[in-house]
Amino acid sequence: MTSVVKDTHALIWYLLDDLMVSVAAGDSFDNAAAAGERIYVPSICIFETTYLVEKKRVPEAVLGALDSAIADPDSPLRLIELNNHRLKAVGLSRD
Repeated sequence: MTSVVKDTHALIWYLLDDLMVSVAAGDSFDNAAAAGERIYVPSICIFETTYLVEKKRVPEAVLGALDSAIADPDSPLRLIELNNHRLKAVGLSRD
């Protein structure tokens, strides 16, 4: 099993079922969820999403959707602290 790490915009667009999410990103979300794999949400995504809501660039409802998805034990989304240790764990560190 492989896990995926997503960036803020792909995550927001996916949660909103927005056409802005690329086919590849949408498929990676769907495939990971269908396979029971984890979709890691770096903690910085919460900050970035809050900022985008405050600037009225995305609807406020996306924060609720994100919080609900992360809190749901059946959801593949898992919040992780973004640090070098975590990046190594998912194979993204250059060290």
